[in-house]
Amino acid sequence: MLCASSVAGPVGCSSAACGAGRSGRRASVVAVTSQSGSPHVGGAGVGVPLWTARAGAHILSAARENGGTDRRSLALLTRATAAETEAEASPAADEEADPGPELLSDIGVDFTLLRDLLAEQKFQEADDETRRLLIEIAGEDAESRGYVYFSEVRTIPVADLQTMDNLWRHYSKEKFGYSVQARLWRSSKRNWDTFFLKIGWTTGTNLYKKWGAIDGASEYTYTLKEAEKGHLPLTNALRGTSLLEELFIHPAFADVKKK
Repeated sequence: MLCASSVAGPVGCSSAACGAGRSGRRASVVAVTSQSGSPHVGGAGVGVPLWTARAGAHILSAARENGGTDRRSLALLTRATAAETEAEASPAADEEADPGPELLSDIGVDFTLLRDLLAEQKFQEADDETRRLLIEIAGEDAESRGYVYFSEVRTIPVADLQTMDNLWRHYSKEKFGYSVQARLWRSSKRNWDTFFLKIGWTTGTNLYKKWGAIDGASEYTYTLKEAEKGHLPLTNALRGTSLLEELFIHPAFADVKKK
């Protein structure tokens, strides 16, 4: 038991103070404030930090034994005990949130926007940003014309393509990404019709879904729960599958195996 007069340790008590309690005197446990402004508990100006002292539970017990006349003190002490329990069950307050994959680029490309969009589960905007980034990392010629030739994929740095893929995989819990698509393509024995149907890019009649209908709505799915595995990111295959194939066989995904 910790008396209000004790400053020696969490379970120490001066005999005089304890004797006073046993003789029937009601020890007053009051809330005071330190010079730093943080609430403390104690008696006669002796403070114990309210939110950090493990002694809170012992002081609460002492207050109850002595009558608990100060209801405010009891309430504060109860909160202190609860806060300590919660702190022990939770990660450290200063622990950093998961930063996600490292944003590596061999050519100085900034992947911050893509990371932020994916972290916020804004998959349609992230899909648009991915196509923009693919054009950027493919080189100046691709940027000038506004799209990528399949032959230009071969010059894309491994680090840059892997960064985009790692971001998609990380924030979709391994549901989206180029390497996820490449694995499904291989498991489909490289049959494009089977692959497109499996990832939800075509209908049962092998017709491609529309990127945007008359009202501007897309027939593709941009939610993690409803989309098929490998559904995103989208790559236009209306002019052929050469671009997709070059992405899937790129050295960045050389370790991708069928599953």
